Amino acid sequence: GNWSNTSGGASNGSIPGPADNAIFDGATGGTINTPTEILGLTLDAAFSDTLTVDSTLDLNGALFLAGGTLEQIDAADTITIADTWGNGGGSYIHNGVGVIQFSGPSPGIYGNNTFFDVTITGADTSNVFFTMEEATTQTIEGTFTAQGNIDDLYYIQFRSSTFAQPWFIDAL
Repeated sequence: GNWSNTSGGASNGSIPGPADNAIFDGATGGTINTPTEILGLTLDAAFSDTLTVDSTLDLNGALFLAGGTLEQIDAADTITIADTWGNGGGSYIHNGVGVIQFSGPSPGIYGNNTFFDVTITGADTSNVFFTMEEATTQTIEGTFTAQGNIDDLYYIQFRSSTFAQPWFIDAL
């Protein structure tokens, strides 16, 4: 089903809120078509459909793709993640418009991924330590932006999930 401003679904369910983890673990996907802020999003290994993002999606925690497909369809629809993007078997389709923004103090990317636009924003009060899983490649087909807080000398430090092991960014 679709997420919207109107409650519905089984037992008059409603849109998950900022303290909720949304878990898709069955055969039915849907569309997030209203601005949504949740704690985390998981497409479980048992999930076999597509979850379409057609609005802004703010995750105060992590996103995990273990199955199914996450698809963005509009350039105005940014997925903001405060923690980790983990891909362990699901797929992500950006359609040449998807924006993924990392905004937390210690975000990371795990698994091999292909993104369109990736933005990493620095914190106002601390450095950002961005972790990439060792031996993985992040392909960026649009723009890659990493912006620390230059006024207060806070920076973004990239590091591997395993000390002294490489990770790769392939900017096309």
